[in-house]
Amino acid sequence: MYVVDQEGLRPPSSLYEQIGADLIARCLTVFYERAFTDGVIGHFFFGKDLVHITNQQIDFATAMLGGPRHYRGKPLAVAHAHLDIRRPHFMRRQVLMREVLDEMGVAAHLRDAWLALEEDLRPVVTRPTKGLP
Repeated sequence: MYVVDQEGLRPPSSLYEQIGADLIARCLTVFYERAFTDGVIGHFFFGKDLVHITNQQIDFATAMLGGPRHYRGKPLAVAHAHLDIRRPHFMRRQVLMREVLDEMGVAAHLRDAWLALEEDLRPVVTRPTKGLP
C-alpha cells in the first residue's frame, strides 16, 4: 500500500495511513455496537447516543492514530470523570477492541500498536483500583 501526496508516491507512515480511514471507522462502529450491549461495560452507555459516541470516537481515534485532527469533544479526563471506570472495565474494553480488530482483519502489528496507544490512555479515563496498577 502506498500514499499519494504533494510529494508523490510514498509508503504510509502513520497507523492511520496504514490501517485506513474506512477500516478505522468500521472497527469503531462494530466495537461500540458491541460495547453498548456488553455485560461488563455496557452500563456505562445506558441512555447514551450510540451514533454520537461512535462518531466522536472515530474522530478521536483518527487523530490518535496519526490522521486528521477533527475531534472536538471534551478532554478525555473531563468526559470520563463522572464515570466509575476501573482497571477491569478498561481491560474488558481492550479485550473487545482486540476481538474487533482481529475480526476486521487489522494486521497484528497494527492492532498491537493501536491497543498500546489505547493502553496509554488508561490512567486518564480510569479511577485507581485498590491493589492494582
